[in-house]
Amino acid sequence: MKRLTRRQITWTCGILAVAALVGLTLAVIPRERLLMSECTKIVSLRSRFDGPSQWLTDNTLLLMPYRPAGDRYEFERLNVDTGIQVPLVTLNRALHTDLRAFTTRASGVQINGKTEIVE
Repeated sequence: MKRLTRRQITWTCGILAVAALVGLTLAVIPRERLLMSECTKIVSLRSRFDGPSQWLTDNTLLLMPYRPAGDRYEFERLNVDTGIQVPLVTLNRALHTDLRAFTTRASGVQINGKTEIVE
């Protein structure tokens, strides 16, 4: 076995010291954390018909849930601190015709004079 010279030993120790320093630096540098362990569930989708949501303030969420009784969507304001949902009656009344869901299916559709079956 070949014996290492003093110069080779010095270079090897230097490289190991630099590698250890880089490893310690990478271990200490702050990096992106997963926030799922710190989050709180505030709302869940009740069905595939639930509409979009939009944050109004830091603790108020604008929801658009589906109402199967009237086959329509409605706007609601959710306070995430208290959990209270308040329907936005004036907005819902003003947009009543635009909030219809149209979830009923037609048996056929006319396209270019031909009847296509829709499932």
